[in-house]
Amino acid sequence: MQRVGLEIHSNILSEMSKSLSLFDDDFITKNMIQKFIIDEQEHYNWVRQHLNLIKEIGYENYLIEQLG
Repeated sequence: MQRVGLEIHSNILSEMSKSLSLFDDDFITKNMIQKFIIDEQEHYNWVRQHLNLIKEIGYENYLIEQLG
């Protein structure tokens, strides 16, 4: 389920990046959207990294590592 969410999130980020050209004449809005895309990409990478870690070590071990 979470992997499906990541795929959708990835597609949305791609579409948002493509839409930046619509704001070439509006620097403030374009800059705001660029910052949002960067933040969302960092979040996407973090979630993907943690899902891969869960896959490698198992959910219980992941939770133990997070608590430690």
